[in-house]
Amino acid sequence: MPEEPRLILYNMREYGGMDQFVIPIILSADLFIIALSIFGVIDSIKEHETRPTVIISLGGLGHTALIPVILYMPALRQLVLGYFGVIGVVLIVLLIPAKQNKEALLGSKGYRKGEYSRVDERDIVFARNKLKQDTPQYEEYYRSHPKSKTIDDTIRVQRSKRQLGKIDGGHPANRSMIQANHAISPILGRVAHAVPKDGAVREEISPERATEIVKGLTKHLGACSVGTCEVNPDVVYSHKGEIHYENWDDWGRPIEDTPGYALVFVTEMAYENVASAPHTPESTESSNNYALGAYISTVVSQWFRNMGYIGLAQHQRHYTVITPMIALDAGLGEVGRQGFLITPKQGARVRVFAVLTDMPLVSDNPISFGVDEFCVRCQKCAETCPSKSIPLGKKTINNGVEKWILEPETCFKYWGEVGTDCGICMATCPFSRPDTLIHNIIRWFVANSHLARIYFPYVEYALYGRDWKPKPVSKWLNYD
Repeated sequence: MPEEPRLILYNMREYGGMDQFVIPIILSADLFIIALSIFGVIDSIKEHETRPTVIISLGGLGHTALIPVILYMPALRQLVLGYFGVIGVVLIVLLIPAKQNKEALLGSKGYRKGEYSRVDERDIVFARNKLKQDTPQYEEYYRSHPKSKTIDDTIRVQRSKRQLGKIDGGHPANRSMIQANHAISPILGRVAHAVPKDGAVREEISPERATEIVKGLTKHLGACSVGTCEVNPDVVYSHKGEIHYENWDDWGRPIEDTPGYALVFVTEMAYENVASAPHTPESTESSNNYALGAYISTVVSQWFRNMGYIGLAQHQRHYTVITPMIALDAGLGEVGRQGFLITPKQGARVRVFAVLTDMPLVSDNPISFGVDEFCVRCQKCAETCPSKSIPLGKKTINNGVEKWILEPETCFKYWGEVGTDCGICMATCPFSRPDTLIHNIIRWFVANSHLARIYFPYVEYALYGRDWKPKPVSKWLNYD
């Protein structure tokens, strides 16, 4: 037998008693922590995160130094045993199941706290930005919303002079990618209404089979998560407001007769590119997903049409519903402090799309995995937001809904200043980290443990700090 294993066995026998059992247990626990540290260091290096790389490396080295203490220093072994005992107690407490968030499990209806009126799309900052001075729509809107006129006029002038990719010196290659991607949605928006011809035959298909087929098709086309639900009228805009094709007669038109079912899906934004925020690679990734979502929703809407049913694609150039809210009903995630949908695997780095249809589908259920409780304590998106558009405090009630109230005007104005769609709040969200072993372990604990939702926001700050630093990207997309 080699000398070293023989020495270890001799040492264990020498002390006898409980040590014969204690030493292997704490040694195994120590080696397990060292292994996790190695995975953590590898992940941090890949993510270009210097601070956690250093901290986790030091932790791993510290646990490596415990090996000779465990094996050869009985006088200190009791201290090590106590240390691992504390870790064991913490793990046991972390394993106490959390209560599910009853409000989250009600989906878009969960945070209703009073009288609610459907949102008017004319009030959305993107719609207001498209209003043109000296037009009937401009005069009508600001006659009834005079407080919005000054900031809107400022943003409108700023965006008329906006330089795409300004933060990166205009970067012609990345700017051209953004423009190329954004050329897709306007084309597909013209066929967003997929309505069968008069007399078209409706194919007979059960809701279960229809749901199976359309979910499979949507994922095959490139969606990462898909859900279905009945359309809650509260998530439908009350009036048409954002005009894209100079069809100004539609402005202010009541939105009625919405199909009763929805297929909702998200596309995943690559972490590496999102982590460059607020630089141009983030916008290339964002615009790529808008193009992909427009393509998928258009194909699926046409599938419904060819089956004899209505299909209304919901994408960048055609919205009838508030997509993050309908995504709650379809069981795709929860809404975080920054107002984005947060999914269990991709966090906030997703784009949300939908197809409304009158084909009966089997509905999924809303989910709860700790986002709301975690966001109460984690304020990272708010602290790193360069325009301070995300609130640091508690939720407030607006239009009968309890939520964190954002300032879309200051956010949109910052987009004009940097020439991108920023994305820092998406990138800095702890839920947005890559799909790796360590991050998935933490996600599991947050989803299942009340204590983890309290404790891990502080771990986030300790490991990653409070400041946001854009990360490098692949050479072909480099923004330097």
